[in-house]
Amino acid sequence: MEFKEDSGVSALTGERKSRGEISTADIRFGYCTEFMVNGDHPFSDEEVEKLRDYLSGIGDSIVCFSDEDLIKGSCTYQSSGRCL
Repeated sequence: MEFKEDSGVSALTGERKSRGEISTADIRFGYCTEFMVNGDHPFSDEEVEKLRDYLSGIGDSIVCFSDEDLIKGSCTYQSSGRCL
């Protein structure tokens, strides 16, 4: 398979090449961190949004939502310990 990039869109076509031949130029953050935060109360939408805003300032690909007294999230960062 061949890795092709065109106007920000990437695709694999044809025969597979070795991993070393795939462009990583667009990868800004190398670590994906998944987490859960347990609370002693149901988290409000405002609390979740505040955490999401903070995480957006230090990484990208943010997924953050609450399920009663638990916040679940995933984000990518340059340094894995920064969000923890």
